[in-house]
Amino acid sequence: MRLSGTTWREMSTQTWTYAEYAALPEDGRRFEVIEGSLVEMTAPTLLHQIISAAFFSAVERALVGTRFRVLFAPVDVVLGSDLVESAQTVVQPDLLILPYGPTASCYLGAPPWVLEILSPSSKHQYQIVKHRLYEKYGVGEYWLMDVENRALTVYRRAGNVFLPGIEFDLNQSLLIQSLGICVDLRGLADHLAEQDAIDRDTGLKQ
Repeated sequence: MRLSGTTWREMSTQTWTYAEYAALPEDGRRFEVIEGSLVEMTAPTLLHQIISAAFFSAVERALVGTRFRVLFAPVDVVLGSDLVESAQTVVQPDLLILPYGPTASCYLGAPPWVLEILSPSSKHQYQIVKHRLYEKYGVGEYWLMDVENRALTVYRRAGNVFLPGIEFDLNQSLLIQSLGICVDLRGLADHLAEQDAIDRDTGLKQ
């Protein structure tokens, strides 16, 4: 589906599939499809990207010698369907772990671990909408990093549901229970403390 002659407001009333989403022009804008609704994503802040990079490095080190790899957005993850083209939920987690395998235009199925980085503008999306989707469609473990409060909440699976979230201090090693892999977050905590000091000195503390 092309945009010619159609506004986004008009298009937003339709039920979207992966095939229609994948046909959108590559104009730098990012979208997700949430159970048939097309949702535009705001550009991440610099602090968001700093935190994402720090988590990526920590998780990448933890995965050395395993058959898994950590990837960062944008990677299309198709949930809730065995058929890619007709799928109505396509998300792009900030970070995700996937098993080694052949490359494709998207990943079909629930990753064993995802991380989303929460900002004040995305609280509803990540605390409610994404939590519900990841729980419903079988994501093994969901980590939610609150940028504003420097707090990490971990949701681990028990059967078909997530257990209540547990908040963890960043200055420790933390188990990805779904994979049995321990991630050392102490360097991340130090890195963020250093960034906070820089921001305070320049009057830019968020």
